[in-house]
Amino acid sequence: MSEKFDREAWHHDYPMDYFKAMGLILSCKNDAERNEVFKTIFQVTRLHIPDTLFKYYSLTEDTTKNAQKIQTLREQQVFNGLCKDMNDPFDGKAYFYRHEQIKKYIRNPAELDKPIDFSSFGRISCFTEVGVNSMPMWAHYAANHAGYAVAYDMRDPRNLALSSSMFPVQYTEKRIDVTSLIESQFQKAMASLEHTMRRGVKVTMLDDLSLVFMACLFGFIKHVSWSYEKEFRNSVGKDMIKTDAIPKAIYIGAECSDQNSRELIQVAREINVPIYRMSMDDYSPNYQLTPIRI
Repeated sequence: MSEKFDREAWHHDYPMDYFKAMGLILSCKNDAERNEVFKTIFQVTRLHIPDTLFKYYSLTEDTTKNAQKIQTLREQQVFNGLCKDMNDPFDGKAYFYRHEQIKKYIRNPAELDKPIDFSSFGRISCFTEVGVNSMPMWAHYAANHAGYAVAYDMRDPRNLALSSSMFPVQYTEKRIDVTSLIESQFQKAMASLEHTMRRGVKVTMLDDLSLVFMACLFGFIKHVSWSYEKEFRNSVGKDMIKTDAIPKAIYIGAECSDQNSRELIQVAREINVPIYRMSMDDYSPNYQLTPIRI
């Protein structure tokens, strides 16, 4: 009988490397090969997804936003935001290109004064595997413990839409130079344009999905200073504002207001999931948050 798969050990020995993954895609000779390689890379990312992921939510004095978040929880969904709205202004900037080498392909070089932004192609929602005993996560993402956290079971078949679009985040100090990739795309576009113009066709089509794969994979890379989050990202199309997400449990922050706590408890009863309040034993020698069942 084969031994049970140890995800933690495997993850330690084979960390996700989107730079290497993109290198494999670029080494392909045609779009059919690229598609097959991307499918294989996707299957590898599945091995990195833990059984349970958590999402922290802030609740503030903005009652309108609070109501929207709690209603989304009641509807058993998660909101997908744009990368530009994330708290890190460098999110989605894991790559760079040499401006001087690219601008020769542009009729108006001023058009490239602002770097090409591939992060606007889709939406994301952020999760973590650190659990609910993380004081930094409660402080940074749940309004100093005044918000709440939700656990989601990635094995639950009702969460298939969520789990199938979930990817691990890679942390690194370095960005990847994509000058050659962008340059090759311009060269292909120009060659295709010349070909179509000779035929009198006004539309130019490219069969290379390399840029699409790059925009997808490099959206899961962040600076190493964020590694304490152990983040995973649900990545969807730009028109998909929400994703179905069935909660496994709800955790009320230790400083959550009475009003917000009552509303969360009511939601938990409506959707029939267990709910806990986070607490710390004032007489314990350890800094340990404990979830207490309500």
